[in-house]
Amino acid sequence: MIRPVRGVRAASQSGTVETAAPLADAASIAGIPESEITPKVRQALDMLMAEVKRMREELHRSQQRVAYLEKLADEDTLVPVPNRRAFVR
Repeated sequence: MIRPVRGVRAASQSGTVETAAPLADAASIAGIPESEITPKVRQALDMLMAEVKRMREELHRSQQRVAYLEKLADEDTLVPVPNRRAFVR
């Protein structure tokens, strides 16, 4: 399950982009005082948080693919019943 990342812009089901939480929350978690958040720092934090979000989504897709491939490996190819590999595991 992918957990929401604070301060990352996420697309909703309607296709609009909305902010999950203000950047100040993410900065306070990182220990950066709000007075030090310049436009460049804000841009860097946005980029890093977007990268974290992308990596979490990629991890989630990879985990789903592994589960699917394990299911394929554990079932007989002709009929959907467990094969010997599934019983051994």
